[in-house]
Amino acid sequence: MLNKAASRITAYFVARGILNEELAPWSIYALQRRVLTWVSSFFLFLLGACAADAPSSFLFLLCFFSLRKRAGGYHAARLQNCLFLSALLFLGELCLLYPLLLKCADGFVAGGVLLTSFSIWWTGPTAPPTLHLTPAALEENRRRMGRILLIMSLFLCIFAFVPPLFPLACAGALGLFSVLLSLIVAKIFHQEECKNE
Repeated sequence: MLNKAASRITAYFVARGILNEELAPWSIYALQRRVLTWVSSFFLFLLGACAADAPSSFLFLLCFFSLRKRAGGYHAARLQNCLFLSALLFLGELCLLYPLLLKCADGFVAGGVLLTSFSIWWTGPTAPPTLHLTPAALEENRRRMGRILLIMSLFLCIFAFVPPLFPLACAGALGLFSVLLSLIVAKIFHQEECKNE
């Protein structure tokens, strides 16, 4: 169904001369990917709102998606696998780790944010082996990732010491932790691929 809709939209743009016909397969793929990302994000938000609360779920997803875009990380072979793994990780963290973090001291959460941010900066960015980025593109991703990390870390550390905002700091810290896990898994799988070649 989604493939058919994306194909029709792409055919419309090709017929109107808005899109070059050689780019049609990429357009179909991009439309499918965008729709699935938005729909899955909406459902992840709803699941997170049930597991924790709506603001925490939103901040988790905001930290994760805005940073993951620049940091890179593990990419599953199929989009369905990616959605399943993301949902599993998201629910696991919000159901298991989030309640534990809420019981921690504010300094512990702020320290965890700083340690995780430094680890992401040290480890990232990564790109899947199939995506050949130039050194300049990787360096630009590193700069942007560093700015995002700096801003997020600053706000999350402030949130950690303001009692009404403490739950948001915990959710944001878990979003950062998810990015770090994705980077570590990507590094492990990349090393395995290099050994097998």
